[in-house]
This record gives sequence, C-alpha cells and structure tokens, in this order.
Amino acid sequence: MQVTKLQPLDKKRYIVYVDDSVAFVLYKGDLFTYRIEEGQEISEASYDSICQEILPKRALLRLGHLLEKRDYTEKQLRDKLREGYYPVPAIDYAINKVKGYGFVDDERYAMRYIECSLAKKSKNRIKSDLFLKGVDKDTIERAFDNLEEEGTAQDEGALVRAILTKRHYYESERTAKDKAKQMNYLLGKGFSMSVIKSELELDITL
Repeated sequence: MQVTKLQPLDKKRYIVYVDDSVAFVLYKGDLFTYRIEEGQEISEASYDSICQEILPKRALLRLGHLLEKRDYTEKQLRDKLREGYYPVPAIDYAINKVKGYGFVDDERYAMRYIECSLAKKSKNRIKSDLFLKGVDKDTIERAFDNLEEEGTAQDEGALVRAILTKRHYYESERTAKDKAKQMNYLLGKGFSMSVIKSELELDITL
C-alpha cells in the first residue's frame, strides 16, 4: 500500500490517500509516529493499527462531544463521522458503542421531536422531517402511537385555524381567490384537504 497524497485539512490534520483513495484523516503527530510520507509505502501493521485502534476511539470521542450538546439520530451521527473521513469500521464501532450506552435512540428522538412540533407543524410535515433526519417510517409511526397512548395528540383543525387566523384569513372577504391561496399554502405545509376545507368554511368573525 502506498501513500499517494497528503492533503492538508486544517493546520493540524491531513487527509491521507492510500493507493489514490481517501483512507483517513491523521494529525501531524500521527504522520511522524507511523512514518507516513507521500510517495512512501505504509505497512499493513501501521494501517491496521490506525484503522482498528486509533480511529475507532477518536470516532467515539467525536460522538461524545456531539451528544453533549444535543440529541442526534443514528443517520445524523454517521453523516458527521463520514464528513470527518472516518472509515466505515470506525464509524460502526463508535455508533454501536453510543447505542449500547443508550445515548442514541431514534424512537426517543422522534418522540421528542414530535412533542416539540405538534403545536406548529402538520403531522405529515413532522413525518417528512423525521424521515429526512434518518428515522425510518416504522419508528416514526411507533413514536406517534406511543405519544397518543400517553395522551399527546394533535388537533389538526385547531392548528389550521390558528394559522388562518395568523394569516388574517378570517378578517378578509374570503373570496374564492382567498380560499385557493390559503388552501395551496396549507397543502404545502402537509395538512389534509378535508381539514383545510372544513376550516376555510368556518363562520368566524374577528
């Protein structure tokens, strides 16, 4: 295996290319310790030591720093480590460790996110947001079911009504054009057609 390129990442770290592919990121001190130089061979023992001993521990430490500040989904944490050029085995090691400690739980994350979002977002938008964060559909549904069993559910009609009030709909003439404008806005936010139609027809005077 040959070190084909050492690309500076910042003042302290380098992206190490082995056989023309990104292998990992190391500090200057690591390069000296393992005698890594551009154009020179890297021994299999050194390569294994870096991948199996050094980087898994650093990946775990990185996750620890991230989780001190806020919760993440498993996908978000994996993406963070990929951005740091950690190899897959190091990523898997770190993720499995924090999951084993109970620091990463996508269902718990989803429940917290739902609780914080029910008063301002449609159920469909919340589901979409969580899916984009890497939470699978079954986990999202379980999170909603658990919250409903605990008595936390969304009154979609009340939320639509609050949005229409904020957008001064009930103060307008409520023409066909007004209704179409509000309907398109609310559909874009993920609210159901039936609820939107019902709230648009309410006789409310502010």
